[in-house]
Amino acid sequence: MLYYILLVIQRVINVGYKSVRFFWKIIYKLDILNEAFWLAFLSPQKMDALTFAKYRRDKVYRRDETTRKGLFNWEKTILNQYIPKNELITIIGAGGGRETYALLKLGYRVQAFESVPEMVTYANHFFKKEGLQVFFQLLPINTVPRVKGNVWWLGWGLYTHLFGRDNRVSFLKEVRANLLNENGLIVISYWRMGDTRKRLDSVYKVSNRLSKRKVEMGEYFRYAYWAKYFSKEEIRDEAERAGLKVVYINHDEYGCAVLTPQ
Repeated sequence: MLYYILLVIQRVINVGYKSVRFFWKIIYKLDILNEAFWLAFLSPQKMDALTFAKYRRDKVYRRDETTRKGLFNWEKTILNQYIPKNELITIIGAGGGRETYALLKLGYRVQAFESVPEMVTYANHFFKKEGLQVFFQLLPINTVPRVKGNVWWLGWGLYTHLFGRDNRVSFLKEVRANLLNENGLIVISYWRMGDTRKRLDSVYKVSNRLSKRKVEMGEYFRYAYWAKYFSKEEIRDEAERAGLKVVYINHDEYGCAVLTPQ
C-alpha cells in the first residue's frame, strides 16, 4: 500500500514540475518580449533620460560607507601596472567619489567630473568634511570636459551607459584629443558578456525584428534603464575606431581595459 502511495506522490511531483517548467518558459518569453519592445521603440534620448533618472534616484552612491569602500581588485591591478604614484587622474563619471577617495588616499592627484547634481553635491560635502583637496565639477551628461590630462579614468558604469557604438567612438576620440602626449592612458570599465549571453542574444533577435534602428548585440533595458554588455572583441574594435589600442583587458571580475593612442 505504501508503495502505491509513494508512486502517486512521485507522479504528482513530476506533473507539478512539468507544469512549473511550462509556465516558467512562458514567463521567460514574455520577459524577453517586454525588454525587446522597449529597446525597439524608445528613442536614444528617452533611454538616456531614464538612465540618468535612475542614478538621480539611487542613493547608494551617496552614502559614506560606499565612498569609503575602496578600489576593486581590477582597479588596483591597473594602478599597480600602469599608473605611477602622484600622477594626475581625470575622472569622468566620478559618482559619489569612491574611486576619488581611494586614489587620493594612495597619493594620486584627482580632478573629478560628474553629471548627476545630487552626487556632485554629496561628494563636495563629503570631501570638505574629510579635509581632502578635491572639487567635483558638474558636467553635462555624455560630454567630455575641456581639460588636459595624461590619465583619464571613465568612472564605473559610464562606458556601459553610452548609447550607440558611434557615440562611444566619438567619446573616446574626444578623450584621446585631451591626452597630453602619446603615452597617455584611458581606463574604462563596463559590463562584460558572460552567462547572460544566451538571453541577450534572444533580446537582440526579437528587438531587431521590431525596431527601425539597428539594435546592438548586448543592449539591455530592464528596471527602466538602458545599458550594454560588451565582448572583448567589441572593446578592441571601438578602441581601434577611435585611434586607440588596447594594452590591457580583463573580464575576470568586471570588464575593464586600458587604452592608449596607436
